[in-house]
Amino acid sequence: MDKTMVDLFEEQARATPNNTAVVYGESVITYKELDELSNQFASYLKSTYKIVADDLICLKLDRNDWMIVAILAVLKSGGAYVPIDPSYPQERIDYILKDTNTKVLIDAFELEAFKKQQDNYGKHKFNADIVPSNLAYVIYTSGTTGRPKGTLIEHRNVVRLLKTDNPLFDFSSNDVWTMFHSYCFDFSVWEMYGPLFFGGKLVIVPELVAKDPKEFLGLLSKNQVTVLNQTPAAF
Repeated sequence: MDKTMVDLFEEQARATPNNTAVVYGESVITYKELDELSNQFASYLKSTYKIVADDLICLKLDRNDWMIVAILAVLKSGGAYVPIDPSYPQERIDYILKDTNTKVLIDAFELEAFKKQQDNYGKHKFNADIVPSNLAYVIYTSGTTGRPKGTLIEHRNVVRLLKTDNPLFDFSSNDVWTMFHSYCFDFSVWEMYGPLFFGGKLVIVPELVAKDPKEFLGLLSKNQVTVLNQTPAAF
């Protein structure tokens, strides 16, 4: 399939604009709203930091709805996102920032800077000049056997994961998924783009809920989750 991750998301935003895209606590964002917010943020990033295709852009954000907006914005701007857990040791954070030569660190302060200028940027489609072979994200190894190493993943790799020539799954816009894992763990790629490529609902599991099986079970029931992804230990 000769499409990028942005192509697949935008197709869903056009097909199911009023469907719920992301749920985080009491916050609910539709596909249309998510598309427009990420367009505005992409425009801000592009104009402020002159991002071009394959630039590595670091994100140090908590797991919430704005994290999804920021990830899509980086992809739309042409960059590849590099997730950093805010709880990482400062030495690891500094190493990743230096190794990627990032043009900007998108953290809570950068998000706030964007929100103050948000109305200056249009909600219309953002035309990033990207192709399937461009980088989408880089996740770093733990570094337990030496220095952390970044694994470079292209748009076409993620598209191929979920959109095969002969469909392996019957995912649809009726599905409800959870994002349980950290975006620094590659399991998150399946959890995020599974719903967003098929028009489903992405329920982001708050960190405290993820640590409490009873609370997590309540979240699954409340949101009528249909696609659950877990490690064997969690099951």
